[in-house]
This record gives sequence, C-alpha cells and structure tokens, in this order.
Amino acid sequence: MLKRAMFSVLSWDGAPIPICVRFGIAFNLAILTAATNAFGHGEDTAGPHGGEIRMPGAFHTELVITKDPKVLRVYLLDISFKDPVTQGSDVTLTFVPKLSAGVDQTVVCRPMRDYFECVFRAPLLRKAGTLEIVANRQGVKGDKAVYWLP
Repeated sequence: MLKRAMFSVLSWDGAPIPICVRFGIAFNLAILTAATNAFGHGEDTAGPHGGEIRMPGAFHTELVITKDPKVLRVYLLDISFKDPVTQGSDVTLTFVPKLSAGVDQTVVCRPMRDYFECVFRAPLLRKAGTLEIVANRQGVKGDKAVYWLP
C-alpha cells in the first residue's frame, strides 16, 4: 500500500516518479517563478532618481535617501518608471524596528513638486527594521511597499 502511494504518477517512458521527486520539482519551479516575478517589476535595478524601487500596485514607489539622515524622499512613478506625481496623491511612511526593539514611527509625508518628503525626528538609516510605505497615486491605492534596513 505504501509503495503504491509513493509512485502515483508515471513518467513518459512508463517508469513511476516518486512523490518526493515531484514535490522537489514543483518547489523549485515555485521559487524560480517568485524570483522572476520580483525582478520583472524592476526591483533589481535602481530607480530614475537613484533610489530603490517597489511595486505596491498599479504604480511604483521609489525610496531615495537624502544627505540628511532624518529625511527620505518618496517618488510615486507610473508603471514605466516615469511621471512622478504628487497631485491627488498621498504617502505615509512607517519605520518598524526589528524584533520589537522600539516603537513604530509613522510620518505623513509632505508633497513637494514631484516627490514626497518624509521627515523623522531621529536618523533611521543605522537602525535595523523595515520602512513601510502606504501610498495613494492619483486615486489608486497601493499595498504596503516594504524596504528593509540593515
């Protein structure tokens, strides 16, 4: 009975394929597909302003570190990584410390000409945790865009 359960599907030449081998093939295909999907959204290259790109929905977010360690810039780009807009849009940025080592800090970012400026009370870049952007680009609400800090 156990022997029959392990060999439930036949290969092209009629030899049985163990379930554990089929699972391994399916797992590897899933990992390959997930990696391809992430890179297919442009997350493997720098954005047009030199920042890191995420795709939280029907648009891209680009997070740019400024010279001031308390200030971050967020660009809301179209699907082609162009046309940054602030009109009819809003951005909220939350710093979530790693392993509950502190309190979450949330700022509502101010719209500038073609980007949003997010100002924190203290520098974040040397802290471990994540930056989570929740954005609305011209009425289109995106999911959370997560950026990892060291």
